[in-house]
Amino acid sequence: MGNSKSRLLIAYDLLKPNYTPDDYKKLYAELDSIGAKRIQDSVWAVRTDADAFDVFDRLQRYIYRTDRLLVIRVNGFRSRGAINKLSRI
Repeated sequence: MGNSKSRLLIAYDLLKPNYTPDDYKKLYAELDSIGAKRIQDSVWAVRTDADAFDVFDRLQRYIYRTDRLLVIRVNGFRSRGAINKLSRI
């Protein structure tokens, strides 16, 4: 990667019954504040000095108990058709 920052992949399933985008405004704002970019509908990536645990803790505050959240460090990847190219993150 050329620097000390890690590339993290963030995935979630938003399962709150009858949810609207307003229910998750704070989640999307936090993703934006850490510099995350959407890769697929519910998959984002970020290059950061923070580790997966820190990013998970920041994001879990903005989801509901029934939702799912996954944050993993990416060591290698291949992709096709991503909304934002992972290689540019």
